[in-house]
Amino acid sequence: MFFLVFLLVFFLEFLLVLFLLVFFLIFLLVFFLVFLLVLLLLMFFLVFLLVFFLEFLLVLFLLVFFLIFLLVFFLVFLLVLLLLVFFLIFLLVFFLVFLLVLLLLMFFLVFLLVFFLEFLL
Repeated sequence: MFFLVFLLVFFLEFLLVLFLLVFFLIFLLVFFLVFLLVLLLLMFFLVFLLVFFLEFLLVLFLLVFFLIFLLVFFLVFLLVLLLLVFFLIFLLVFFLVFLLVLLLLMFFLVFLLVFFLEFLL
C-alpha cells in the first residue's frame, strides 16, 4: 500500500514536472513570438523613418531645383528686358540720327534753293 501511494505520488509529481516543463516551453514560445513581433515593429518603424527621410530629402531637392529654376528664369527675364531696352535705345538713337540727317539734308536743300535763287537774281 505504501509503495502504491509512493508510486502514485511519484507519478503525480512526474506529471506536474511535465506540465511545468510544457508550460515553460509555451511561455518561451510566446516570449520569443512577442520578441519577434517587437523586432518586426521596430524594423517597420525604422523603414518608415528611412522612407520619411528619403521623401524629405526628395522634397528638399525639388525645392532647391525649383528655386534654381526660378532664379534662372528671373535672370533670363532680366536679360531679355535688358536686350529690349538696348534695342529701344538703339532704335531711338537710329531715329535721332535719321532725323539729324534729314535736317541736314533739308538745310542743304534750302541752301541750294537760296543759292539758286540768288544766282537767278
